[in-house]
Amino acid sequence: EIYTLSLHDALPISILAKLAEKSSAVVAGPGMLVNASTMSEITGLLQCDVPLVLDADALNCIARLTS
Repeated sequence: EIYTLSLHDALPISILAKLAEKSSAVVAGPGMLVNASTMSEITGLLQCDVPLVLDADALNCIARLTS
């Protein structure tokens, strides 16, 4: 089963994490911008115990967090 979730509605990290934990994998980044909100969402996903597939925007968020 595949479902999509637009993060343009700025879900709280707690809800995003619960949705991720119910998934077998999460794809993050396509269409996301590199900004404070996105970095917060990516940080929340990194705390989840679920495989992640990250595109360039998500990877750029991680790079900014670690620099």
